[in-house]
Amino acid sequence: MKKTKEAKQNSVTLIKKSNEFIESHYMFDIWETRFFLSVLSLIHKNDVDFQTYRIQYKDLIKTFGLKSNSSYENLRNAAKSIMDKKVAITYEEDGIVRETLYHLIRKVDYAKESSDGKRKPGQDYIDVSVDPDMKPFLLQLQRNFTAYDLRNVVRLGVYPIRIYELLKQYQSYKNRKLTIEELKKMFGLTNEYPRYSNFYQKIIQPAIKEINEYTDLYITDVKKIKEGKNIVALNFIFKAKNQEDIPYSPDLFELEKPKNNLVSFSGKKEIGEEWAEIAMEDDSNEEEDEKNRLFSLYQQTIVNDYKVAATTFLKYLEDKTEEDVKKAIRMTNQARKNGEINNLAGYFIDALRNKYTNEKEDKATKNQLQKEKIIAIEEELKLLYEEQARLINDKIRALRDAQPSLTQEMINEVEQNPYLQIFLDGKKVKLGRKLTIEDYRQDIELRKLVKQGFIERFKADFILITKLLDEKIQGLEKTLDSLGRK
Repeated sequence: MKKTKEAKQNSVTLIKKSNEFIESHYMFDIWETRFFLSVLSLIHKNDVDFQTYRIQYKDLIKTFGLKSNSSYENLRNAAKSIMDKKVAITYEEDGIVRETLYHLIRKVDYAKESSDGKRKPGQDYIDVSVDPDMKPFLLQLQRNFTAYDLRNVVRLGVYPIRIYELLKQYQSYKNRKLTIEELKKMFGLTNEYPRYSNFYQKIIQPAIKEINEYTDLYITDVKKIKEGKNIVALNFIFKAKNQEDIPYSPDLFELEKPKNNLVSFSGKKEIGEEWAEIAMEDDSNEEEDEKNRLFSLYQQTIVNDYKVAATTFLKYLEDKTEEDVKKAIRMTNQARKNGEINNLAGYFIDALRNKYTNEKEDKATKNQLQKEKIIAIEEELKLLYEEQARLINDKIRALRDAQPSLTQEMINEVEQNPYLQIFLDGKKVKLGRKLTIEDYRQDIELRKLVKQGFIERFKADFILITKLLDEKIQGLEKTLDSLGRK
């Protein structure tokens, strides 16, 4: 049986992918992306096997807001080319990172171009069979998956869609750090954009603008993370928009995307336009701007007080951070106070160039950095524990929905446990009555006992869903112990 669906502009169409798939390595063009999203939109949450999915050309055009004279050939070529595309999914086994290559599509059936170049009525569709090996990543997903409304991505380009999915995956955390290297690998751009500034300008900036304008997410900031002078990662800070700010309006379907991969639109300002303008600033002169900022900030002390030539100060600011400058100033002032130097300019330049250190100061700095690291790890642990609790609660809810009598069974087990009788009697005396099912819902201690009953009875299921988080939690706990947390 072939599954097809009429495109609906104003209704929710869920796209559901495993997190491993979202983080996998592959490269699609815009028509391959539209084609594959159309296939995913036809997969039902209750499907246990892939069906033959029929992609109607007219539905795709309507869904993605394209002109009706767009060529069926684009869709046909996308179906043919995606047959040759592979997705690389990495995983770890015994401490070794491995990678598996998957084909996405097993078979496509399409209308060939006729000799007169005209399309035949009723033949503007493509039948698609998804490769069965993709079942763990697209079917019957109960955990470690991300779902979103198709309407959020129909106006996005290829890379903005990928970044949107990566952020949507972390929506509950409201931020996500991604290294430049892993982004390039995911997008199939390992040999493209060797300069960070070009990568940011061509890939990241358009993604920020489009996500802020056309989706349910709003990127408020992108923090650049450096190693030395190089930017190696980006931390996206974002939030969910209010429902009234999500631009699912009818005019969504009046615009056609350009034929390139990265899409831009013009017109009135929408949600996120103000941030988009900030984000579009060119980073190519970032290092020079930082030198000028530091020069202006410390010119009074270095040039006027220490009598360092302005050109010399600028020269030695190359590759230096603000903390390097501050430390050199502190060392110079301390040496002057102790009467150890006559030439302030020479001493300062040596301190800056050679990064003079003070043992006591370095120890204090090291202790402060260690405290900050402990705080950061504790915050990450808090988020992991919250995520673990959510996964457990979701599993309990699924078990309870499948078998409503389970809750009462767990309560009965609690009440029949001889080791809990004194505790339960104390609850009854305090309430002045027998315990009800509502008490087990509202009382935190009672609720924990029922939850523990579910975990004990379905131990294998809960071990499976929390295994990955347990490994991360244990690793962070060990790190905290090694840092000497109190």
